[in-house]
Amino acid sequence: MTRYPTTRQYREALEGWRAAAEMADDRWTQFTVAEHAARPFMFAAYHAALDREEAAAAELALLSVDRAA
Repeated sequence: MTRYPTTRQYREALEGWRAAAEMADDRWTQFTVAEHAARPFMFAAYHAALDREEAAAAELALLSVDRAA
């Protein structure tokens, strides 16, 4: 298996994805324990966190493809 040198841009994208994934996990936990009245708002926060994770994953995927090419 060939190991490619890790660029600063790739490391930052990986850290961004990890942070976004952790935030999505935190928002899910908050949603599951929220009181009934707060659940719609907490679900919206969870959904927004998933969108951020998806964007971070897309950025990371592009950089990963560049590294493999």
